[in-house]
Amino acid sequence: MAEYLQKLPLYQQDSHGKHINLRQSGINKGLLFERWFGGYDENWCADKKLTENNSSTHPLTWLTGFCGDKNVLLQARNRLSDLINHLKGTALTASLDWHMVTGTGEAHPLENGFRWHYGLAVPYLPASSIKGMLRTWLTCWDTDSFSKEEIIHLLGNEQESETAQIGNLLVFDAIPCEQPVLSLDVMAPHCGDWYQKGGSNPGTAETVPADWQSPNLITFLVVKKASFFFSVAARTPKAQQLLPKVMIALSEALSTLGIGAKTALGYGVMITEPEESSHSGIKLLDAAKKRREDALKKQIMASLPPNQLKILQLTNELVEYDKYNETQANKEKESKNSEIAELVNKALEEQWDVADRQALVTMIKKHSRWLHIANKVKLRERKLSIARLEEV
Repeated sequence: MAEYLQKLPLYQQDSHGKHINLRQSGINKGLLFERWFGGYDENWCADKKLTENNSSTHPLTWLTGFCGDKNVLLQARNRLSDLINHLKGTALTASLDWHMVTGTGEAHPLENGFRWHYGLAVPYLPASSIKGMLRTWLTCWDTDSFSKEEIIHLLGNEQESETAQIGNLLVFDAIPCEQPVLSLDVMAPHCGDWYQKGGSNPGTAETVPADWQSPNLITFLVVKKASFFFSVAARTPKAQQLLPKVMIALSEALSTLGIGAKTALGYGVMITEPEESSHSGIKLLDAAKKRREDALKKQIMASLPPNQLKILQLTNELVEYDKYNETQANKEKESKNSEIAELVNKALEEQWDVADRQALVTMIKKHSRWLHIANKVKLRERKLSIARLEEV
């Protein structure tokens, strides 16, 4: 492939290909597929085969295998999950049952295109394709789950004779959860002469759809293994209430109709991860929500004064103990009594302001075991300390 790049009309063409490693990890295969297609012969004509090291190989072979960057995909999915959580939407994860191909009609020198996400360098499913598949499922297959009015409210009205209405279901692009695996597949259309010449020269022996014509083997790029993150949200309260039914319909459509090209041959069929699975869309949204909450907590804690920060940290630890059984929880909370005593003495000695002292008292009374002791003398001393903290 480096020899091929040295033929490109680029600056410093004698050495340009020497510092380009097309097989390095994380390279943008989508950009190479669409802009640096390596399947031209010496006359700059698209060739179905290339010769490397005295062996014949297809020009798309070097695109097979993993594509995209794992960390970039994770960041993209997390950003999308944050958006869906903010919009109070929902999601599901579905994995390919077999091969999938999209964008075969897009322009390409081999006349078999492939749809790439420009930023992530991976195959993806546009929201328009998902919405179209869902509309087909609801109007032609599963005609009992939704009324006509509900379908129009969700997906809009595409009939020109009626009043135009925008859909209230927000459908987002489906992106891979992890690095997809690409492979090559072959189709063998028969009667090629009939397809190409039958309209211009009909009725001849060469152009009739006959079985004596040799099949034309065509190699094309497919997704061999991948799981996709599907997400939707709603514009209106009515559409929000219908989201659970929408996700059921989406799951059924993916497993029955499939998505992408060549679905009649079984391409694009997907199996939805069950909700209890750690890779399900719901669990991924919950994980993203927890990450967001943890990040906000860290941001808040970083901005707190030292006294308030210590009180908050101790409160969080005591609250965490409530998840244990009563005996263990009490034991763990009592182990924090020495830290609480230090905070009380510090608050009295340094004369904390009213807000900080009140926060400390609330933490002690509501979450700790500092006042639950059998020694009456120590209990009286601790109650006296609490009374001094509560003085305005």
